[in-house]
Amino acid sequence: MARGTKAVLAYDAGPRAGMGHRRRMQALSRALGLLGVDSTLADAGNGAVADLVVVDSYAYRADDRARFSGMTVAAVDDLRRNLEVDLVIDPSPGSTPTPHQRARRVLAGHTYAMVDPDLASRPRPPVNDTVARALVTTGATDMAGSGASVAGRLASLLPATSVRLVIGPWGSTSVPEGVEPVSAADGLHTELAAVDLVVTAAGVTLLESLALGRPTVAFVTADNQQGAADGVAAVGAAVVTSIDEAPTVAARLAADAGQRRRLSQAGPAFVDGLGCRRIAEALLAARREASPT
Repeated sequence: MARGTKAVLAYDAGPRAGMGHRRRMQALSRALGLLGVDSTLADAGNGAVADLVVVDSYAYRADDRARFSGMTVAAVDDLRRNLEVDLVIDPSPGSTPTPHQRARRVLAGHTYAMVDPDLASRPRPPVNDTVARALVTTGATDMAGSGASVAGRLASLLPATSVRLVIGPWGSTSVPEGVEPVSAADGLHTELAAVDLVVTAAGVTLLESLALGRPTVAFVTADNQQGAADGVAAVGAAVVTSIDEAPTVAARLAADAGQRRRLSQAGPAFVDGLGCRRIAEALLAARREASPT
């Protein structure tokens, strides 16, 4: 049933949407490919028709039958919109199936965290006694330069540490003195694996950092990130704080190798990197049920 299935993964694209939807769909596409399903990534604004349609959109509802049509229609939805679809994936840590009453099946919580399945088998770097490199990222659309502010303050608190700042495609290009800019159009996996400390908004990068066992400080920059922040804080997988306090909290964590090692163990235990594989298997099961012959 897997081979020959036409799958379209539709997501919000462009500067207003950022990169999170795209990165989740790229990770799911890779997981589907490992199961023998070729998938096409598409702009949700153009709609989608296929055997299997997965919609990751805040702008459009996956249960809009005029826009999205297929034997199986699934939604990635962490806005709790109670969509009437075959399958809802609510991958935010701490989420539950309760808000999704109209879906035939719901996959909710950290078990379904949507990160690249390659992270599950990628070696996790050791936690060193000192923090030689730190990475700051506040998302692809940080026009206000919040990341630059955090990185600049962190660099002043940790003068012996190389502080790197991710410059998003639609964000401010301002880089404070003493901070090294990073452009990562193809994702942050390599950057994350090469640093001793991550300071990030509570989006997809937070989950990737945890999967790689990186000691992480997280903060909320958008309402839809609150669930993820609450979920990781509840199990001690990351240190969650405000963006204003993030540099001070990160500097304190840099001085505590014991806590960084505990976080390095807790992160992968919470986000094991297999979420997209589980989702892909559930999608194919739903597809088989829709067309058992």
